[in-house]
Amino acid sequence: MTSLHRASLGRARDQLRLLTDAEGDYLASQPFRLVHAFDMRGGRYLVRAHVAQSVPHAIVQHADDVVRRLRASLDEL
Repeated sequence: MTSLHRASLGRARDQLRLLTDAEGDYLASQPFRLVHAFDMRGGRYLVRAHVAQSVPHAIVQHADDVVRRLRASLDEL
């Protein structure tokens, strides 16, 4: 039973690597830009993020796969 658990953890690690790589590629494409401004009335410094490219579906899918494989590993434990 322990070997099944370890195999599931290994698959979760593989999925996590895929997720990390996809996230790195997404962030390297500079999908957002920060706009800095000072609000004179409120006396606050504001930073806004303007998203130019939404999160790719592949990242969402990889994150889902990681969670599912971790859950399977816990079930096998």
